[in-house]
Amino acid sequence: MKVLLAALLIVLPFAAMAQENKAEAELMQAMAYSKVEQKRIKEPGEAIRALVREKVLALKPDRRMDYTDYRIVKRPATFLGQELVVVEEEYLTKYIGCCVNEGIGAILRVTGDRAPLEAFAKENLCKLREQQHVLEDLRNIGMKNISGEYTAISCRERDTVELTR
Repeated sequence: MKVLLAALLIVLPFAAMAQENKAEAELMQAMAYSKVEQKRIKEPGEAIRALVREKVLALKPDRRMDYTDYRIVKRPATFLGQELVVVEEEYLTKYIGCCVNEGIGAILRVTGDRAPLEAFAKENLCKLREQQHVLEDLRNIGMKNISGEYTAISCRERDTVELTR
């Protein structure tokens, strides 16, 4: 019961912002980190399946590189006030060499105040990547006509380890 309560206290402040957006709430739970259980609240695959059911993402990834599936958003969606563009899921099915960094991430087009995103990332041991690296990622997955400001949030194992040192 204490674990459930602790998990709810982590997600509730941010989930209130996502109440009307089921897709956003699912993604948020997969990125949220329980410091009590020392793991993400929801498995990334569960959130991906929910986003597929909501028709935000296609079942089949648009691109797979190394250990990461990239799914380009098919229907408009937001995440903490930003436009959701790509959802990344990194996992190991077959060892192909060093080094898998399991977890979930998203590429976002900045369309609003970044403060809620920055607060969520800090609270949940996620890292934010900036424009230069994100634009390269978008090109690598085959996106064209990229305009605007972009950022990415990464909530993977290594992010958690590095941010708890």
